[in-house]
Amino acid sequence: MKKRLSKPRFLLAILMLLLTGLLLTVVLPVCKIRCTSLRFKAFYNELFRQEMLSDTLSMHYTLAKPENYGIYHYSPVLYGVEEDSVVTASSSLERLQEISRAQLSPEEQYEYDCLKHTLRLRAALESFEYYIEPCSLNGGSLSNLMILLSEYSFYREQDVKEYLSLLAQTGKYLEQLMDYEQERDRRGLSYSEEFYQDTASISKQLATLAPQLLGTTFSTRLEELSLSESKKADYQKKHAVLASKFLSKGLLTFAEQCSGLGQERTLPLCSLENGRTYYTYLVEYKTGVSATPETLVRALSKDIKTLTGEIKKLFQKYNPSDYALLLEEPKPSLSSDAKALLASLEQELQPYYPKLTNANPLIKVVSPGMEAISAPAFYLSTPIDDTKASIIYINPESTCTPLELCTTLAHEGFPGHLYQDLYQHQARGIWENKLFTLLNFTGYCEAWALYNEFSSFSLIANQAKQQGNPLLADQIQLEALQRRLSMAVLSLSDILIHYYGMNQEAMEKTISGLGYTAQNLEQVYEFLLENPVYYPTYYVSYLGLLDLRSHIKEEAGASFTPFLFHSYYLENGPAPFSLMKGHFSLTE
Repeated sequence: MKKRLSKPRFLLAILMLLLTGLLLTVVLPVCKIRCTSLRFKAFYNELFRQEMLSDTLSMHYTLAKPENYGIYHYSPVLYGVEEDSVVTASSSLERLQEISRAQLSPEEQYEYDCLKHTLRLRAALESFEYYIEPCSLNGGSLSNLMILLSEYSFYREQDVKEYLSLLAQTGKYLEQLMDYEQERDRRGLSYSEEFYQDTASISKQLATLAPQLLGTTFSTRLEELSLSESKKADYQKKHAVLASKFLSKGLLTFAEQCSGLGQERTLPLCSLENGRTYYTYLVEYKTGVSATPETLVRALSKDIKTLTGEIKKLFQKYNPSDYALLLEEPKPSLSSDAKALLASLEQELQPYYPKLTNANPLIKVVSPGMEAISAPAFYLSTPIDDTKASIIYINPESTCTPLELCTTLAHEGFPGHLYQDLYQHQARGIWENKLFTLLNFTGYCEAWALYNEFSSFSLIANQAKQQGNPLLADQIQLEALQRRLSMAVLSLSDILIHYYGMNQEAMEKTISGLGYTAQNLEQVYEFLLENPVYYPTYYVSYLGLLDLRSHIKEEAGASFTPFLFHSYYLENGPAPFSLMKGHFSLTE
């Protein structure tokens, strides 16, 4: 005879079944979300690891102590010279898309979207392998290699050994670089003969410079380590041999092989097969702005009209007889000392930005011999696990007025690149730093630096007004407007050349009113041909930032402040501007 449950026990059994069902409906999704979250973290952790292992030079500038990030045993490799170590963006994108975005938290969904955006564009650009010119005379591979080797930090003796190993691979790297250039030439994608003559000249210059420059900086860096004098001497001897045998010899061979390379003239990208498609991807990848070239032409044209209107309005404040005064070079009372200027900028602008702790940047002069191939000033990002050694480099060969030096420091230092870099490193945990290191949004960073450069113009102009010097304030404002106008017109010209095929004569008509001489116009046209998307990387990105700021101001209403915008921008990037706009709506 079957045993029947009594009513209380029967009800308890039913209740247990109901609770179990309820528990399953709650626990299973939670488990799924947690599992998917861990899978997502494992994915980008492995992607981060693979990217670090593919290039020790980049890894060293990203991580002071790789072991703290799960990277223990590896062989030093320079710029991925071992092909097996390279992971394609296409395969990474496929793996990412296997992870369910819907089962991630809102913050992780944002991170997922940012990573997918980067991998999508990288994958698209992979099919245009030989369209990229790595030897660009403006911050190209050769000068960058020299700068990165000369500033390679030694935290411990292992770093010295890895550096020497990388130095020994420079010859092989330069061989592969020349193989790439020769293949570009064979496919009809190379630049003009003059371009390769200039490249050969720089390569020879660097070959002569390398042993002495790197030898001097190598000795200086060795002194920072607790090593015996005999060991230091051994390392210096080895360094001298490697620098001469591999780097200098490799650069001379590279220079010789440049002979015979090059087309009759450099071609705009639209004249190449699928060149317009490539250019469209390149613009989005470098600027972070998701817009067609046609849309960008309209936006830039509108901006140019607005800027010319503001310049005209400024002149209308004066009699024609006083125009010469307005056009004089502004001379505000500013220190010519870079360190003092940087401290002044930090003090004046700090109330509008999140607080930065433990910031004590060094200001160094570019090493002798490197002036001709270095920018007027630049900042090398610090490792994400060591933000103490932040350095801004000043090029003494670039003649700067105090105003130019101040605005340059606002771009490179505070509150530009250096501040952004240090603040984001200190505000994030290990996971976030790993993820955001994978994201390549150059436009996000350059937009921020340019935005703060223009903010410094406004700051100095306001100071002139407060000091009772309205003419000086207008001179500074005019300087900023003219700089903006020049960058807007050159960005527009870049699109018109590479997407529409505008020739030099048409470009000269477009920018003839900006004060360029005939010789300068020819140089500008050649520069734009050989450096596609150079100016849009700065200025189109800057317009993307302004659009984001307007969106946040509208969304936030009366609660909007510059501090709110700056905090949001720093704490949610680097990222494409379209995703940042949508994410702000989600988080409010």
